[in-house]
Amino acid sequence: MSATNAPEGDDGGGSLPTVRVRLDAVRENAASVASRFDGDLAAVTKGVCADPHVAEAMLEGGADLLADSRIENLRRLERRFDADLLLLRIPMASEIEAVASVADASLHSEIDTLEALSATCRRRGTTHRAIVMVDVGDRREGVLPEDLPAFLQRADGLPGIEIAGIGTNFACMSGLQATPGKLRELRDLAGSAESALGRELPVVSAGGSAVLPRLEDPDSLEGITQIRIGEGILLGTEPTEDVPVEYLRQDAFELSAQVVELKEKPAAPDGETAQAAFGDPPTVRDGGRGTRAIVALGRQDAAPSDLAPVRDDVSIVGASSDHTVLDLSGTTPPVEVGDRLAVRPGYGSLLRSFTSPYVRPRYR
Repeated sequence: MSATNAPEGDDGGGSLPTVRVRLDAVRENAASVASRFDGDLAAVTKGVCADPHVAEAMLEGGADLLADSRIENLRRLERRFDADLLLLRIPMASEIEAVASVADASLHSEIDTLEALSATCRRRGTTHRAIVMVDVGDRREGVLPEDLPAFLQRADGLPGIEIAGIGTNFACMSGLQATPGKLRELRDLAGSAESALGRELPVVSAGGSAVLPRLEDPDSLEGITQIRIGEGILLGTEPTEDVPVEYLRQDAFELSAQVVELKEKPAAPDGETAQAAFGDPPTVRDGGRGTRAIVALGRQDAAPSDLAPVRDDVSIVGASSDHTVLDLSGTTPPVEVGDRLAVRPGYGSLLRSFTSPYVRPRYR
């Protein structure tokens, strides 16, 4: 963490925690990904709750369409952009009407949902593009490969529905890596689907940011026509190894909050301990006394394990719902109560910060 100075004309968010957004970094990351992939880039906006400024930077960088898991977020984007919108989460039965009116395309794995969407599109006189999800091993959504032919046979020809292609997820549930072998499996499944349907499928979609390492090996992405990328564009990281991607920037977002307490305290608790408020084991640290700061930011706004101190001389001790405790022992220059301290969020903390009503975005 580091003390931050608000830029001219920016009050730093007043008393609220802020997430500082460098739109140029988002734009550059989108451009770097787009330039390395010979197909359509679906920029995933769910990590920033479909923030329109971030979405605009993604499009300016070269994204071909915008994708999000929630129909409410797609509504925000629809009001602002002409780009195609892709719904990532399998639609709920209660939102079929909204899906038909807001999203240009959506992901599917349930035939009953597709049939309901077909009935709605038929009544509206519209056509909706559907991407059939196949579970190649990550064990989140998708039909199993052996069930794909029967699914496509029922889905193809539904009025108002265009089966645009197939897709899969990597690393979203079980950490399944986008290996060349798994991408080949997806391509082979697409080829079998095209043979069964007697026509070409324009979309063979792979997501999410676990696909990024394959951009350095274009041959492994042959036949993949769409990639769905969020974390890589936003944070410049690859999730399966939790490492920075060399050609991407990692400075697009910085979360900051005010110091509300600053005191010398013993590191170890005094008295009998049990699990803490969120079920964590008790925090016991050796090292005598040290300088501890509390900032007005908690688990409601970010995940403490998913925050990276910017300064090497600061560490995160722990957090409750509304407080994050930091060890500032040996920090120079000194910090005072009222100063703002900043930290770089991981994907989970970024998601929470944009969802939290107590955190304000600031753009530069």
